[in-house]
Amino acid sequence: MAATVDGLLQQLPTHMPSTAAQSPIDEKEEEEEAAAQDSTGAESLLATLPAQLLDAEDAFRATLGAMAAVQASRGLKRVLQMLVGMGVGGDLLDAMRCRDSRNSECPDMMQYLHAILKTKLPRLVGFHEELSALQTTRPIGPIRQHAVAWRQQLQGSNGVQPETNGCSEFATLMQQVEELLTRFANEETNFSDFSAHWGLNKGECNNVDEIITVVKSFVADYEAVYRNIQL
Repeated sequence: MAATVDGLLQQLPTHMPSTAAQSPIDEKEEEEEAAAQDSTGAESLLATLPAQLLDAEDAFRATLGAMAAVQASRGLKRVLQMLVGMGVGGDLLDAMRCRDSRNSECPDMMQYLHAILKTKLPRLVGFHEELSALQTTRPIGPIRQHAVAWRQQLQGSNGVQPETNGCSEFATLMQQVEELLTRFANEETNFSDFSAHWGLNKGECNNVDEIITVVKSFVADYEAVYRNIQL
């Protein structure tokens, strides 16, 4: 019996013909499932994007305010000029980066800076108070990247309307995303001017983010020393 089974097995073709041909019913089920997934994705977009857009607007507005405050701060400008004149760093950004007390070239940098200001330039001791706008800033480069992705998602979801929502909601969100991207485009000149002032040539958001981060950290470190000494 075993030999007979082996013989039958050897007679089987090497490649069996596929019996998994898709029926019209299977194709319809797949189309319905894909449509349901698209609808779910569209519903998720409508549910989450409005809050994300509000958050992005807040972050963008905060960074523009911080840029203006930094540019307008005569106290910060005078302090950095003094540091560069003392040989602390090769330029303004280097002067702000060179603040770590663990750095042998800048021992107790902030304590020293506070002592110099208190002795020589007492009117600048509280220069950090001009820069409170820095406290609420967040990087804006990722916001623009998110806005581009949101536009692509909305364009892909347009026409896949959940039954409970109409085209108007997609149109409104698309308009808000486009307005946010337009604001970025309109600020490119300011980004360029701001970056150039600090020795960076490109007016991109990542340069603005880099500058704001350095200034924010410098001011926060000085303020911590200032408050500690006042106690």
